[in-house]
Amino acid sequence: MNSYYRVLIFSITALLIFYFRVLDFAFQKDELIWEFSWKNDKSHQVAFLLKFGASPTNKIKGWNAIENSIYSDSDKNFSILLDAVGEQVRGKYIVLGCREGGERVQRMLSDECSKRNKVD
Repeated sequence: MNSYYRVLIFSITALLIFYFRVLDFAFQKDELIWEFSWKNDKSHQVAFLLKFGASPTNKIKGWNAIENSIYSDSDKNFSILLDAVGEQVRGKYIVLGCREGGERVQRMLSDECSKRNKVD
């Protein structure tokens, strides 16, 4: 009877690991992807793609550096918008890409994406 419980516990543990590691990863592809555009003080249209996950954190390391490089310090609406959306989904937002904005902006966002991919 003792071996029966061991097999049962092992099976339940294996199913839980399978669900949280394999199935959860597979369903992550269907996470909410939100696109928005924003004009900075140079009236330059920049479109971003943000991906919202189920992480308990709402911030991206290095995002403020990117934001301050693109937008003026006096314009805080952009970060307020990101914080509000991040709170709304109770998850983290990951910059996936930028359609427009010039090579400098694209390069900064690409660097941040590669950093995030190494961390995750």
